[in-house]
Amino acid sequence: MRTQIIVLHRYAYGDSSWIVKALSPDVGLLSLLVKGAKSKNSQFKAGIDPLAHSEIEIRYNRHRGNSSLIIPKEASLQNYFPKMRSNLQSLASAQLMAEILLKLGNESSLSEKEFKWLLNNLEYLELNCVKENSLSLWLDNLCDILGYAPRLSQAQKAQLWAQKTQRIESFFLSHLKTHTGALENLRTWDWLLETRRLSA
Repeated sequence: MRTQIIVLHRYAYGDSSWIVKALSPDVGLLSLLVKGAKSKNSQFKAGIDPLAHSEIEIRYNRHRGNSSLIIPKEASLQNYFPKMRSNLQSLASAQLMAEILLKLGNESSLSEKEFKWLLNNLEYLELNCVKENSLSLWLDNLCDILGYAPRLSQAQKAQLWAQKTQRIESFFLSHLKTHTGALENLRTWDWLLETRRLSA
């Protein structure tokens, strides 16, 4: 089958290969073993770089699930988001989004919405520098997609959104952490805060 992916993370496997964690709208979270991808002549090249949007061809058995490694046949890069990558805050925001989705895992029934919401935000960051409330809005909608939308009155919502950006983000991160049992030690959160300090 052919499916689109957004690469969330990758790490070395041996001297020449990568294990790639990616989000697919059709399957959910995929673990890919990309053999020989470190070679300069590899057909995969930038298609499996973190945060790349690509289309891949895989042999996927729905009955087996996505717990074991899948070897992709090919990857075709759709968007590398070069402008987003050149802005530290935009890149750090995108990396945090990817780490959150990776830690949460997902149910395949939600994967299409998660994928579209992440892709929409990567495309936004490519066209615009990160806005102050971009991450807050992304977290708010992610809570809604996952079925963990905070139950707040109109007055409480107004009070929440009147606070400083970092406090709003911390609220949603704590909310997701409480309801999912995930999101411990978000390394990219510290990195995002550092990029903000550097640009202040």
